[in-house]
Amino acid sequence: MNVIHVHQHDPGLTHVGGIETFINSFLKYAPDDIPVSLVGVTADPGDRPVGRWQKVRIGTREADFFPVVAGHPRRRTAIPLSARFTWALARARSRMDFKGACLTFHRIEPALALRGRPNPKVLFLHVHPQDLHNPKTEVRWGRAPWLYGWLEQRLMADMARIFVVREDAAAYYR
Repeated sequence: MNVIHVHQHDPGLTHVGGIETFINSFLKYAPDDIPVSLVGVTADPGDRPVGRWQKVRIGTREADFFPVVAGHPRRRTAIPLSARFTWALARARSRMDFKGACLTFHRIEPALALRGRPNPKVLFLHVHPQDLHNPKTEVRWGRAPWLYGWLEQRLMADMARIFVVREDAAAYYR
């Protein structure tokens, strides 16, 4: 089985974040007999062009990488990168081979673009939905937490497995 990580991540960047570290570690340490790929974003479209499968090196391992949109994961723009990534993913899905793949997500939004695909899907939740109600949150869903909840409820039904990183969030979902 091929594992395809679907996240607004550029493996060419050296920024450190929990989700990015998880994905890079998975790509780096997965057994050699498990093909791993990343569908993500590119902060450097000249070096890692949008819309083209390419090889990236993570540690000593090469992985397939398909950036669907240009954008820097740490820079805020008028249209959130998660929205641009999801839209670009929906438009590019016909150019990707998902046969025999398990799709992993670290945000719920990209699952919308791949909803209805027969592939097994695994969701890793890193945030507590109650954080979206915090007026000081930097997550843009804080402006419409009800919409996030609605989207999450519908897309979670399409997941084969869901892992919740935070214990307080796991209790919330139970």
